[in-house]
Amino acid sequence: MYELKEKSIYELRISTNIRMKIPALPFSALDISVDFPKGKAYPHNPQTLGDQILKARMDKRLTQTEAAAFFNVSKDCVFRWENNQSKPQGRHTSKVMVFLEGG
Repeated sequence: MYELKEKSIYELRISTNIRMKIPALPFSALDISVDFPKGKAYPHNPQTLGDQILKARMDKRLTQTEAAAFFNVSKDCVFRWENNQSKPQGRHTSKVMVFLEGG
């Protein structure tokens, strides 16, 4: 197929990469989507405010640090809310409502 004696390795790489830009199946419109796997901690039936915050955070695929930045609190504070060790203070109520509604 290729004559290595006449072509350098660089020329061989160029000639083989030309076909790499052609899709294997240009006529195929296959689209695969998979649901995000839920872990053991995912609350399927949230009963408390902490469970609802945890469910909303996991649905949005946020870390506790990212959620804490949204609420302008520490990561430990979000951890305590999700584990029902404490509840959000009144000044955070509006942001919690926006977070739970999907905003």
